[in-house]
Amino acid sequence: MDMNWRNFRFIQYLKHIKKLYQKHQRLFERENDLLFLCKAFLKTRIVMRSDDAAKDFQNLCQKASFHKQGCYQYFYYYINPYLSLSQRHHVFSNITIAYEKFIQNSFQALLAEGENLPNTSFKKQQNCVLLAIMTQIETISTKLHAMQRFDLQQLFAEMVQGEARHLQDGMQRILFLNQMLWQSGHELVGLGRFDALLFQLYEQDLQTGYITEEKAKSMLLEFCHILHQDYWFKSSELLGDTGQILILGGKDLQANTAFTKLILQVFEKYDKPEPKLLYRYTQTCPNVIKEQIFRVLKKGNGSPLLSNDDVILTCLQQAGIAQVDALHYGTSACWEPLLIGKDSSQNNTSILNFLVPIVKLMNDDLLTIEEVYQRYFSYLKEDILRICQASKALVYEKDAFLSLCIDGCWQSVKDVAEGGACYHNTGITTVAMGNAINALFNIEEFVYKKKLFTLAQLQMYLEDAEYGEQFRYFLQQKGVFGDDEQKTMISRINKITAYAAQVFAEEKNQWGGHFVFGLSSPGYVSSAATFPATADGRAYGEPFMTHISGIAGRAYTSLLNFAAKLHYDHGRCNGNVVDIMMNPQLLNNFEDKCRTLLFCALDQGIFQLQMNVLQKDVLLDAQQHPNKHADLIVRVWGFSAYFIDLPKSYQDIVIRRCEEYETVYH
Repeated sequence: MDMNWRNFRFIQYLKHIKKLYQKHQRLFERENDLLFLCKAFLKTRIVMRSDDAAKDFQNLCQKASFHKQGCYQYFYYYINPYLSLSQRHHVFSNITIAYEKFIQNSFQALLAEGENLPNTSFKKQQNCVLLAIMTQIETISTKLHAMQRFDLQQLFAEMVQGEARHLQDGMQRILFLNQMLWQSGHELVGLGRFDALLFQLYEQDLQTGYITEEKAKSMLLEFCHILHQDYWFKSSELLGDTGQILILGGKDLQANTAFTKLILQVFEKYDKPEPKLLYRYTQTCPNVIKEQIFRVLKKGNGSPLLSNDDVILTCLQQAGIAQVDALHYGTSACWEPLLIGKDSSQNNTSILNFLVPIVKLMNDDLLTIEEVYQRYFSYLKEDILRICQASKALVYEKDAFLSLCIDGCWQSVKDVAEGGACYHNTGITTVAMGNAINALFNIEEFVYKKKLFTLAQLQMYLEDAEYGEQFRYFLQQKGVFGDDEQKTMISRINKITAYAAQVFAEEKNQWGGHFVFGLSSPGYVSSAATFPATADGRAYGEPFMTHISGIAGRAYTSLLNFAAKLHYDHGRCNGNVVDIMMNPQLLNNFEDKCRTLLFCALDQGIFQLQMNVLQKDVLLDAQQHPNKHADLIVRVWGFSAYFIDLPKSYQDIVIRRCEEYETVYH
């Protein structure tokens, strides 16, 4: 038994080193690989998980050393990438905690409040976690005092003794909790509704003369640079995929606080991809904020993502979310709505591919287009049920620290892994809706209306070695997805998603929560890598269409009007991003028209919008001469990253889509 335990520990040790090495390798300019591996072998420490999650967290805190490298002008922040908890099961990720709980309370007050919990093992776990955190704070305070950093020491001392009294205090608490989440193995950690959390402290500091606007800007810049510092370690699938998003605006906030404006001013000049912004837009958004948002977008960092409160709040309530909770939504990691601080929903667990049913039915003997759709729905249901069953089988590690940070766990006296949070749904992302609709249109048009070939012949022509490429090109020209005049096909999309929503609604996840889905996914490249040629004209292995986007030649107005006609209610709310690109020259020449176009689209009812501002020639040069364009930032699926850090497959997609948009508007 002891030997088995040692073997497991050694395997966990090697797994962490492998994970670090893979993350490290993705950097374009990196230190010698052998040197890094030697460092990793010498420094890596694994805290083995047991059946006592609180004790595991306590052990982790004891090994989480203070480092002077974490001392900055205004804040302290340090993550040891070589320290990790072992992983037996899945760990909750794509999470944003209840930061306000720790801004508005001291840890002593929380410890006292915890005494009111029923006398169970859960109470003991929470007490243990709180004491471990307070010990960690005391350790940091002692080290800061020894360094004569009395300003930072005071920030940590106040965490234990009282609520946050100043902006700097509130920001330090966010950083400290964020640091602890990353250190304890959570990934894609959000930063909450940043202006809503801190605007009162900022305004209070201004009124009392405790802080100036310029000092607040300096603090914000340092805050952002700190979060960017470890992006190589924090990144998930691709470099830059960290989930570090600052949420701004919102219907309840009226989107016009002085702090909101200050943050946007900082991001007009900020030149790093981390952290990113998500702005919660409403029709009442002041023009001054709209102009600031547009200037930040125009800068070309792919941020902010624009999220439409006027649509999303209604959809969340229809999905069973209380209105008061819906008002505080944020995002899981990219664009999937998440109820900040009350929600343990895992919104990126599986990918539903809308093309799979079409591939299955291509060899069926179907006499009419009506039979095609009937068979499509049948295969779609099979796939949805398969995904639901696989999702229900996932087992998550108990997490005493996260249970402290998510509302509902204390009220239910249950760990987050037992469904203790107020909300615990499962989000499914989807790919290839655009490809599927274009394929169904081609099947209806050429197989059943014009009768040019049968389904079997269509499949054969797609794969033909000699004429397949020409045939696929012919099919690609008929794409209807993104065309607002295609009323029949828009209706077909809404019927397909309504049917999917109905099937998902009949299922419950392992915690009794709902399944939700949306028309966006990070998997439009990876899911397509080995997928066969399809009736929309897609070749074998070619990436699927990106989120809600149009085929080459589709006008912005057509795509945006199209997206506004799609239905996002009744569980179809797990992210629905319209993804567009604009050329810098176009923006400069028609700035007012472009700004009006974007905000009018939101007013008409699109769900979410993200935009790249790029030039094809610059991208091509960056691909050939990466050292000349080390600071070129692009938006990928739901995050911003340095272009030269992306795999070539993603670089090629960005270049191709940029070229398609430039062809239309030049």
